[in-house]
Amino acid sequence: MSRKGIIVGIIGVFLMLLALAGTVSALSANEANVTPEIVSILPDSTTVNNNVGEMRTFIITTSQAANVTWLINGTRVQSNTSVATSTYINENAAMGSWNVTAIVRMIKV
Repeated sequence: MSRKGIIVGIIGVFLMLLALAGTVSALSANEANVTPEIVSILPDSTTVNNNVGEMRTFIITTSQAANVTWLINGTRVQSNTSVATSTYINENAAMGSWNVTAIVRMIKV
């Protein structure tokens, strides 16, 4: 299963937005950067419920090594460099709805 672009789903008290960012640019006549694809997202359900205080793990896997930045309500909480799989663990769910965003960018050479 391959997912590209922005994927939006309600994850219990979380609103999970996964954004795939990157550009394709020519390096030479025979070589070009390829934008990574999101190939796996966990949780894979659009509706997940958590009790206050519970832990929730988010995992994103891409088709190639990429840089991944995780944000909660627009604030960066974690960055991973040159990974094909990135995991963010929210260790203490609070009451309410939260925007969880993973931005995947290709590695610039």
